[in-house]
Amino acid sequence: MRISVSSDMDEPVARLLVEELRARGHEVRTHGALSPGADPRWAA
Repeated sequence: MRISVSSDMDEPVARLLVEELRARGHEVRTHGALSPGADPRWAA
């Protein structure tokens, strides 16, 4: 299953969710602060 996960802050719980979904075999696409190269600061 393809699942999109987004967050306005790069928090450990969001990263843990992405890792768990991938471990369960899902195709995860990250958005917002979780995207590679994105600015992890909330109000940037």
